[in-house]
Amino acid sequence: MSDESGFLRIDEVRLAEPVVEKRGQHSMRGVIIAAIGGAVIGALVVTVAAFMVFGTYVAKSGTGSSSSVASSANGISSGTTGAATTASSLSEQVAAKTLPSIVSINVIGATVDRMTGQSVASSSSGSGIIIRADGHIITNYHVIEGGTKITVTVGSKTYTATVVGTDSTTDLAVLKIDATGLSAVTIGSSQNLKVGQYVMAVGSPFGLNNSVSTGIISALGRSNMIADQTQISAYVNLIQTDAAVNPGNSGGALVDESGKLIGINTLISSTSGSSAGVGFAIPVDTVVDIADQLITTGRAQHPFLGVATQTINAQLAQYYNLKTASGAYVVTVSSGSPAQKTGMKVGDIIVAVAGTKVGSSEDLFTDVRMHKIGESVSITYYRDGRKKVARVTLASDTDVKTQSSTQQDATQQNK
Repeated sequence: MSDESGFLRIDEVRLAEPVVEKRGQHSMRGVIIAAIGGAVIGALVVTVAAFMVFGTYVAKSGTGSSSSVASSANGISSGTTGAATTASSLSEQVAAKTLPSIVSINVIGATVDRMTGQSVASSSSGSGIIIRADGHIITNYHVIEGGTKITVTVGSKTYTATVVGTDSTTDLAVLKIDATGLSAVTIGSSQNLKVGQYVMAVGSPFGLNNSVSTGIISALGRSNMIADQTQISAYVNLIQTDAAVNPGNSGGALVDESGKLIGINTLISSTSGSSAGVGFAIPVDTVVDIADQLITTGRAQHPFLGVATQTINAQLAQYYNLKTASGAYVVTVSSGSPAQKTGMKVGDIIVAVAGTKVGSSEDLFTDVRMHKIGESVSITYYRDGRKKVARVTLASDTDVKTQSSTQQDATQQNK
């Protein structure tokens, strides 16, 4: 299934054995946003770059930029005191600092031959980042999803990895290898990033280990969600970059001019399945929070409102004589949820969270995820044509017993 917008998850390179001198076709897993029911991957015996396609990309804030950047080393010695660092020398220094912390991940699993319907062995590759010297590695969940054996290559050594924890809703996973004294990446911050800022993407595109590409931050604050048959992944406050990222870069690093980790490369926008200069990274602040939870408890918590909704459009608004032509129509309210405790009911139309406009069910999901567990936020909604505002204290999705965490605050596709 194709998608006009061309937004793709930078999926792993999938190759069946043997891999030498063989080429496969792109296989795309279609996704219907806000509906748990996308098309299942139709894997071939040899499939290169299986992607997940997701629908219209929601740009909450930020604008693109293609201006060139002259940057100082900012913490990386240039060897010339007081002199501006050239683009080439800066890139060399950032690469030298970052590459020892980047690993290649190989995943053994199984896929289904479309022609025969039989399961066949497959091998996939992606990237990862050493976040602790004791062998803890962060990567994308979709890189290791479905794997039965995972190996990690650090420099010239290959280790068998165990899965410490996964969080499909943020598309993150933590692995552990039996090694010590590794070169852990320097953690930066995603709080004060700026459009136009120098960045480098580091990973294993198409299985080519230790590859780097440079660019700038093109935009900030991109958010969206994708859903398949079993889970919803929410991508919040993504960093957009024009640094080339391709299949196999998933789970790799996006670093700043100091070589500090600012994000994990995860998505691209492309009509071809390869880099078109529009890539997206999960911000490092989210990555560190989820990684710490997975390492400590093996699971991650997320803010939870407790409603399932349907997007309101102009046609529905006219048909039902609604007071608003956009928003999230409440279909169900979970028992014991923050929404129920606040008095929200089926039929309410949510139009804002903490003052941020909600134009669709996708907006509601991502807006809730931008806040913290225990945070009190205002929910603006319409009931029987009258505008209301309620204060809701967001709960943790791990505390909810009435629904699985992959269905909480789920959305429904318009018919």
